[in-house]
Amino acid sequence: MSLVCLYRPPPSKANKLKLLDFLNEIEEHIVSHNVIDKCFVFMGDFNLHYETDKPEVKFMKELFSEHCMTRHVLSPTHARGHIIDWIVTSKDFRLLPPIFNINKLVSDHHLLYFDIPFKKLETLDKKIVGRDFKKIDIFKFKSDLRENLSNPEAKTTEEICERIQAAVDKHAPLTARTVRSRKASPWYNLATKAAKQDRRKAERKWIKTGLETDRNIFLHYKKQANIINRKAKTDFYSEKFSVMKNSKDFFSLAKDLL
Repeated sequence: MSLVCLYRPPPSKANKLKLLDFLNEIEEHIVSHNVIDKCFVFMGDFNLHYETDKPEVKFMKELFSEHCMTRHVLSPTHARGHIIDWIVTSKDFRLLPPIFNINKLVSDHHLLYFDIPFKKLETLDKKIVGRDFKKIDIFKFKSDLRENLSNPEAKTTEEICERIQAAVDKHAPLTARTVRSRKASPWYNLATKAAKQDRRKAERKWIKTGLETDRNIFLHYKKQANIINRKAKTDFYSEKFSVMKNSKDFFSLAKDLL
């Protein structure tokens, strides 16, 4: 499902926007995404009076009709009695009725409230098995390890490894835990990974000592990590946008940013 929320500012001398440019862009967007065969929801402040027969409104109605799209807002959404906030869906996508049009806000626009028949995809979980070496009592571990290895019966390499393994299993047994599997961000790289590790290392030290100096060090690494992450993300998407060839690629990449 694709949810498109847009706002068309009224053209003025200051913004130099033209109505024709908006109509061309919205048509290109609808055509390029082939909304007839997909689940699309267009909503937002179009700043076009849907209840009128103005040429731009007729154009939009014909465009929606050509692509089998359905409009759902039939009553005024503005303080002046106009339908300028629209909700339009593709052919095979139906909103759950009713659509609430609430006029009890301080804004000059009404609140449009609706439900989407959408089931959230279940995240894939994976099981991780590991040992918590941080909780080992090093003195008891050394004592047991020394006792195991001092046994004269352990002569072969295999027997020695088994006794070491027994000490490790006793003090740091294998435990399993389930974690959510998440897809790594495309802009995540070695620099962002190193910055994250430095930040977490400083955070753990501050939590352990509680010292103000360690807190300041943690805040420093936290700030650096944010800067590096922001730069990596900006550089990645700047490069992607610089090689855009058409509006379809542009909208597809813009969707990833939402």
